[in-house]
Amino acid sequence: LYVICAVLYNVDLTEMQQVLLRAGASLPVMLVIVYEIITAAILAAVFWKHIHYRRMYLTVDAIKETMDLLPAGIAFGKPDGTVVFRNLAVNELARRVTGKALDTIFAFQLPDSEESDGSPDRSTRVTLPDGSGSWRIHAEELTLDGDPYIQLTASDITRQSEIIKELE
Repeated sequence: LYVICAVLYNVDLTEMQQVLLRAGASLPVMLVIVYEIITAAILAAVFWKHIHYRRMYLTVDAIKETMDLLPAGIAFGKPDGTVVFRNLAVNELARRVTGKALDTIFAFQLPDSEESDGSPDRSTRVTLPDGSGSWRIHAEELTLDGDPYIQLTASDITRQSEIIKELE
């Protein structure tokens, strides 16, 4: 504060310090204490209101945090490949399979709808490069408010794959 005032008013720094010290010494100490208490009370009230709001109402952050906790991967993208939303599980899966984060909804090789039964839904099985797991990747086209989107879900099927191998 001293430096800013000294630069603004082109005053020597030691002279400005003396002026400010004299002004501060003349203020009653109780006034400063009351001001600090009022400021702390206002901040506590605002903080409490914010916490209460987050507990009572569903927020975008709460939805994102919940989706990130899912063991299954989920991502939404536009038909041009732009990823609109992705959770941590599908992002980690993309890193392990492709070596980078999920930057396009088409990062996983899925069969075309013409190759499957003709429905817009497509699925494939992905085995991790180190062989430590298998995932089922399922893409489904959907429309929300008239806009087309692609929903990508990834389910860990490692245990099911192991059971199938044991049965064979």
